[in-house]
Amino acid sequence: MGYEGIAVFKDGRLYEGHLENNLRQGEGLFVQSDRSWYYGEYSNDKKDGQGLEVNKNCTYQGAFVNGLRHGTGTLVAKNVFYNGEWRLGIIHGYGLLEND
Repeated sequence: MGYEGIAVFKDGRLYEGHLENNLRQGEGLFVQSDRSWYYGEYSNDKKDGQGLEVNKNCTYQGAFVNGLRHGTGTLVAKNVFYNGEWRLGIIHGYGLLEND
């Protein structure tokens, strides 16, 4: 059985959300020490399901499997927009790619 909690790590990382057996499970927010963050679903301590990932270089919203972008998602970065399919963390399949 899981519980809702907040974990603060010595290096400045923070997790707030559902935990089971001290692993991220279900919905939660994870903030890295560089202030990049992910909000979404977890399974066995990895991003898994739908989520929003934001860092200094880009924003990605979409599907994750086993910690990687996988399925359909949208990436917005400086001078780049991609909406489409991903496989094992790499743009793969059908999609729309625009860049300046």
